[in-house]
Amino acid sequence: MNRSIDWDFVTAQLASGQMTKLATFATLVNVSRPTAKKLLVAQYGTRICFSRGRTGGMLYAASYATPAAVPAPAPDPYSIGVR
Repeated sequence: MNRSIDWDFVTAQLASGQMTKLATFATLVNVSRPTAKKLLVAQYGTRICFSRGRTGGMLYAASYATPAAVPAPAPDPYSIGVR
């Protein structure tokens, strides 16, 4: 499938909350819902999640927190050189 999708537009719609349903995106790019979901996951990875049901839809996190680097613990001065 070789489709030209304006991902900047899609990202803006997702971030603003104007596109919350998978069916909306599927209609926009003229593909089935399963294909639309695969396209979104391929583009956004873990920044997008889906929920099912009447109140379900898509949730997009423009930026997500990554775990901060944990510094290595300082060496114990009482155990240095002790075996």
